[in-house]
Amino acid sequence: MAWILGAKHSNIETDSDLQSFLKLEDTFEFQDDESNHFIVDEAITAVYSKLNATTQKWSFSGGLRYEYSKTIGTASETADSRSREISKLFPNASIIPLLN
Repeated sequence: MAWILGAKHSNIETDSDLQSFLKLEDTFEFQDDESNHFIVDEAITAVYSKLNATTQKWSFSGGLRYEYSKTIGTASETADSRSREISKLFPNASIIPLLN
C-alpha cells in the first residue's frame, strides 16, 4: 500500500499583442479597431492525496485533488480588468484486474 501527498503552485503571465493590418497595394495599414493587447496573470495552487493498494488479483487507486486559481485579465487599451477565482475538488478512483 502506498500513500502519496503533494502540492504544486504556478504563476503564469500571458501577454497577447494582436496587431491587425490591412493590405493596401504595396503597403500595410495598421487597424487599431481590430487590434488588441491583453495581459493575463494567473496563480494556480493545488494539493493532492492518493492511496494505491494491490492484491494478487486487483489494483486499487483512489485520490482527491483540490485546486484554487485566481486569474486577472487586463486589456491595455481600455485598462479594463476582469478577475475570476475558481476552487474545485477532483476525486478519482480506479479498480484494475491484474492479468497473470
